[in-house]
Amino acid sequence: MTKNEFKGPGINLRSFLTAILVIFGLMIVSYILGNTIPGGVYARVQNAAGQSVIDTVAGFTPVEGGISFWKWLLSPVLVLGSSGSGSLIAVIAFLLVIGGIFTALDRCGLMKYMLQRTVHRFGKVRWRLLAVTVLLFMTMGAMIGSFEEVVPLVPIVTALAVSLGWDVLTGIGMSLLAAGCGFASGVCNPFTVGIAQQLAGLPMFSGIWLRLLSFALIWLLLFSFLRRHAAKIERPAAVTADSAFVPDRKLDRALGYFIAILCTGIILVLCSAFLPFLQDYTMIIVAVTFLAAGLTAIPLSGMPWKQLGSTFLDGVVSILPAVLMILMASSIKYTLEEAFVLDTILYKAVGLAGDLPRWSVILFIY
Repeated sequence: MTKNEFKGPGINLRSFLTAILVIFGLMIVSYILGNTIPGGVYARVQNAAGQSVIDTVAGFTPVEGGISFWKWLLSPVLVLGSSGSGSLIAVIAFLLVIGGIFTALDRCGLMKYMLQRTVHRFGKVRWRLLAVTVLLFMTMGAMIGSFEEVVPLVPIVTALAVSLGWDVLTGIGMSLLAAGCGFASGVCNPFTVGIAQQLAGLPMFSGIWLRLLSFALIWLLLFSFLRRHAAKIERPAAVTADSAFVPDRKLDRALGYFIAILCTGIILVLCSAFLPFLQDYTMIIVAVTFLAAGLTAIPLSGMPWKQLGSTFLDGVVSILPAVLMILMASSIKYTLEEAFVLDTILYKAVGLAGDLPRWSVILFIY
């Protein structure tokens, strides 16, 4: 990718074929396991919070397992009708919206203009921009457990990194890796620390000082790593090349609306840390916000609605290979569950962990 050139979220053929082969290999492994491991199920009950948990009294019961070849072959489609498929359908719709809007942003020139303006404004303080960007994404992961929700921002940050003279890996490190590191630090992560402490009967988010210390150390390590990598591969000419940037009032107006609406969505997602009822809708909030921001800003940039519709459709089509990979990956768990071997694997793992020294159990689980 050359300077200021934005590449949408489409997938090139080589990457697609590599991923498909890897996932299909795992599908074959899941089919073999489903027809060789004895079936079994754990009895489950509803706890006080309405969550399905294992009944430690009834325990594990062997049952007849196995899955037919045709059911396994059609599992990428059948998984859409399985229990809990709502989140899978939401992820697919989420990605389709992102693909459509990003393609339209690219073709109307707004994405390129945004990158040029950002480089012109922050090129001389790019290391501060790197530090703040990493901190922002880590905070979203640590405080509210965001990961999938940051996907719309990853291509933007990646393109920005390239525009600043760095590379794609730096952009991914600034965004997706930072969100993952923040998620792992779990300062107030409701999906990891919150659930675990609730099940263990501990005060909600107790011991936060230790996780805050971990967050600070991880941020420092990640920023140092990315800065060293970026400095090693940096192209200084890419930053100075935008010194002749010429503002465009029409694009500035469109960009202002786009950023304002997008920031509103981000604020709503951040509010989910204090408003639990929003936590189940963060992905929907991001998708709707991104769609609204695009449909508002793109026509203001000068693209006619008819062209916007056809461009959006092109972007949706470019994401379809990713949808296929998601369905195939989701079918692996579906196969193990339909063959009644997932609980068997868990039961055997628990038995194996019981024979290990206590200090090594956490490593075994990890």
